[in-house]
Amino acid sequence: MNVQHLSSESMVSGHDQQTHVRASRGKRPIRAILAFAGFFLLGMVISAVVVRSGAGPGLIGHLRLVGARTAHERNDSDHAHGGWCAEHHVPEELCVGCSPQLWPRTRFQARWCEKHRVPECPLCHPEIAELSTTPDVLPADFERASRESDSPINPECTLHQRLVQVASVDVLTRLGVEVSPVARGTLRETVEAQGRVELHYGSVLRISAPSAGIVRHIARQEGDSVKKGDILLEMESAEVAEWRADGRKAAQLVTLRRVQMDRFTSLKGLTVAPRMVDEALALWEQACAEQWISQEKLNWVARTTAEPERDLSRATELGVSPSAMPASSQHLPPNENSLPGDPLLSLHAPMAGRVLSCFVAPGQHVVAGQPLMTVGDPNQLMLTVWVRPEDASRIRRGQQVIFRHSGHVEPDRGEVVAVSPLIDARTRLVAVWTTLDPAERENHVGTVGWAEILIAEERDVIMVPESAVHWEGDCFVVFVRDRDFDHLPYKVFHVRKVRIGRKVWHEGREMREIVAGLLPGEVVATTNSFVLRGALLEERLGAGCAEHND
Repeated sequence: MNVQHLSSESMVSGHDQQTHVRASRGKRPIRAILAFAGFFLLGMVISAVVVRSGAGPGLIGHLRLVGARTAHERNDSDHAHGGWCAEHHVPEELCVGCSPQLWPRTRFQARWCEKHRVPECPLCHPEIAELSTTPDVLPADFERASRESDSPINPECTLHQRLVQVASVDVLTRLGVEVSPVARGTLRETVEAQGRVELHYGSVLRISAPSAGIVRHIARQEGDSVKKGDILLEMESAEVAEWRADGRKAAQLVTLRRVQMDRFTSLKGLTVAPRMVDEALALWEQACAEQWISQEKLNWVARTTAEPERDLSRATELGVSPSAMPASSQHLPPNENSLPGDPLLSLHAPMAGRVLSCFVAPGQHVVAGQPLMTVGDPNQLMLTVWVRPEDASRIRRGQQVIFRHSGHVEPDRGEVVAVSPLIDARTRLVAVWTTLDPAERENHVGTVGWAEILIAEERDVIMVPESAVHWEGDCFVVFVRDRDFDHLPYKVFHVRKVRIGRKVWHEGREMREIVAGLLPGEVVATTNSFVLRGALLEERLGAGCAEHND
């Protein structure tokens, strides 16, 4: 019985264990899923915090420094230093962050420079510059540093007193950090926009019909060269013929009224009453007025169709004298009679150039004011550049313009003539008109290209690559390599606050003007310099320049 009892208990116990194993096996997938979901949510939260705080480059730089430190620890030569500084990622016996007394030089401490608005101003204290030779300072550097700029610096910030140390040159190489000396260059501040070649205002004129009529002859075709005064086309006009007939009739009536007035005047007081003399004088003056009206109509046609010297001799061919006849008894009306026949109206070229377009054909009926031809001078060209409204305020008359297009290997040049006060309603751009020097090369109207308007050009400007400049919350900083970097075991970069200026393209690189804070010859970190920034901000991830004196 006891044996059977023990056997049954062992059977029950074995059954419970199997049940427990099955239950635990059933829970394992659930735990794995919950664990994966937890890690996924944690990763999302960390990513959101990093992105929102703007600490991505700093975090990447920190991780790369840690990876470099781990690789560095694996080298046997590094273990000879006796340990590794986990805070600054350098050998302990070379860490100047933990042991400032290891630094062989006494760090120069300068006050805030009120004139140039930077701490430790290298212009006022050249000994601050990380140079082994005498700094190259020009009078223009002091003038530029005294200008106002949009790069404020907090005077209470002490970030410039910090050093960024790396383990070795090999670490910088593996991290891809590059350095470049501060150099001088020519700063060309330009506005670039699309431009189009057009005929200069005043160098293109449209010839229109002075009255309704029929085109009889076209003397010049499109593309033909013309001289000033050449006949372009001839036309007949019924309205002008009517005006010519009225002019002839008025001239004859004036002659008749004049004869009648003279005869009555000679017989005044004898056989002709004074009243009749006065009536004859009034009729003569009325005829003179009608003739003057007809004359003015034909003179208008003559001015429209005559040569540019405003020679009104064509009015004689139209039937009247070219001089205007006032309706006054003190002036005699013209005695000339109209010429026989119906001469054609000749339209003359108002300027030398080319016939750019012809809109009519012989035998075509035209109405008054209808365009007939366009004459222009292709050598008088201008360039219209469409710029943004925010750039238009920087453009002034006389600024140089460089125009590049596919038609010419070398660019064309000109200068700004005027800036439109209006914004185009369709494109929301502002038109800038410039001259275009042909330079013995023919340009075609309608050519489209890329225009570059030179706003300012300044030589010997201190510049660094744009990748070397970093914003730290309330100031811009660069990382300046120590002057003894190649000779000392301490591989140190100095944090230098700078005031920046304009951003330009120089020799194919995006460069930034340094108004104050750097001198030519100093070596700064450029490509991947955010790694040094990540080490600088390691203890305050995502924070700006917040190290102030209390």
